[in-house]
Amino acid sequence: MCTVPFNPLGGVPCPANGLGTPVDVAGNQLPQSPELSFSLGLNKDFSTDNGVTSARLVYRYMGEREGDVYNQDTTRVPEHKFWDASITYRPNGGDWYLKLEAKNLTDDKYVGSWYAASGLQGGAKFATITDPRTWGVAFGTTF
Repeated sequence: MCTVPFNPLGGVPCPANGLGTPVDVAGNQLPQSPELSFSLGLNKDFSTDNGVTSARLVYRYMGEREGDVYNQDTTRVPEHKFWDASITYRPNGGDWYLKLEAKNLTDDKYVGSWYAASGLQGGAKFATITDPRTWGVAFGTTF
């Protein structure tokens, strides 16, 4: 009988050669770790008699990366490129701010990551998709 903890096969004898086939992953790239990723931001403050309005534009880049430890072509994640922007208003002498923001301005959609289920689940692959263009409003305070 199999003695592996949490064996879902319940009472079925283990295969003579063990529960799996060892795979050598030596030299493979670490999953979800691109060789290059960065973000560049440009900020500009506009002072008025009533307060300060800050504009921000950001470019985010993440290079191609492996989706799993096996470095399979089918789970490789392509590079991502995003533009984000925000405008924040802070009144003079006030302890609050109002921010309008937009993320992924070009509405690009990418596979964000891959996950492979175990062989017990049929080895299915699951993907997450990056968020589409999103808009937001934030109100905050400082204390």
